Amino acid sequence: MSPLSIDNFKIETERLILRPFTPNDLDNFALICADPEVMRFIGNGKPLNQEAVKGLLTGIISQYEELGFGLLAVTLKENNQLLGFCGLIRQIVDEEPHIELGYRLARAFWNKGIATEAAQSIKDYAFNQLNIANLVSIIHVDNMASKRVAQKVGLIHIKTTHFKEKLVDVYFIKNG
Repeated sequence: MSPLSIDNFKIETERLILRPFTPNDLDNFALICADPEVMRFIGNGKPLNQEAVKGLLTGIISQYEELGFGLLAVTLKENNQLLGFCGLIRQIVDEEPHIELGYRLARAFWNKGIATEAAQSIKDYAFNQLNIANLVSIIHVDNMASKRVAQKVGLIHIKTTHFKEKLVDVYFIKNG
């Protein structure tokens, strides 16, 4: 796959623009990741400090070149406000490689259909442009809102397992 170009790549939906992250997104992304409610079901369940977010952002940006895809900044079309991310990331679940459809939004944008709109656009991009065979979403067992997003874009629950020492539900969809 060809690398994502930061200069000209974007996915547009009715309300959103999904684009590669840049280092300029650090402060706004750090605010999102500092919210305890946003981070409740992610990693160790604790907010991230600026330094941790900087490391995360550096890793996200390096994935564009390495894989040709990654987690994209989700922004509002009307004002370019960063809402969070949605995109693709390589994961190993029960010793099997997968491409995960992942998403994280600022709390102010929950329950507005934004995660579903972004996830649908990433699913379509993964299947139609990247020809990825299937996708998973790995969701903490208690994260009902994320499960609803996965279901709305067509993923189905296939198993409950441990992932990074957490009990998770794995949702799956096959291309075609």
